[in-house]
This record gives sequence, C-alpha cells and structure tokens, in this order.
Amino acid sequence: MMALLEVPVALAVQRLGCRRRTATTVIGILAFVLGLPAAMSFGLLSDIQISGRELFDAVDAMVSNFLLPMSGILIAVFVGWHVNRTHALHDANLTNTRLGNLWIWLLRYLVPITITAILLQSIGVI
Repeated sequence: MMALLEVPVALAVQRLGCRRRTATTVIGILAFVLGLPAAMSFGLLSDIQISGRELFDAVDAMVSNFLLPMSGILIAVFVGWHVNRTHALHDANLTNTRLGNLWIWLLRYLVPITITAILLQSIGVI
C-alpha cells in the first residue's frame, strides 16, 4: 500500500511544496475515504446497485473496462509522441537498436489502436 502512495506524495511535495509528512497524511486519508464505499459494499452499502451491480462490482467493472485501457492508451501516446525519443529509448534500454524503432512505432500507432478496439469491444460498441 505504501508504494502506491509514493507517486502522489512525491508530486505533492514537488509541485505544491508540501512537507512529505503532511502530503503522506492527506493523501493516505483521501485514499482511505475514497475506498470506503467500495469496502462497505459488502455490508452497510450492500443494497446500493449501479447498473444492476453491487457498488464494489460496479467500481471494479469501471476500473477494469474503462480506466485501465484509457491509462494504457494515454501512457502509450505520451511516451510515443511527447517524451523525447532519445530519452525514451535510453530509459527502455533500447538505444541504437532496430527493436527500439519498432517499439516507438508500436507505442505511437499500434498500441493505441489495439487498446481502443479492446475498450470499444468491452463496452459493446464492436
């Protein structure tokens, strides 16, 4: 759980100038509060239904079928088009290789198209 807090805490420290202890406390409490409804869907909130699913199942479906594919698309587009090509290839340990050129091409074109098709299929468009 602590490793999941590292990125938002580091962001709050760098961008907002918060102290690390304050950022950790606030973000930890926020994550706890945001997770309460899903955790309580097995007890107190078990009667709440969203699209015929219990709250926990509805959140799971939204994350699995929408947020994860959208994150994959955004990461691929960001690395493929926005990150400096030299830095991206260096960080992936693919500098001066044919595989590196293929990797960039895949990130720019094939990965977003493929994940979009999977996303559309999961929501029933295709």
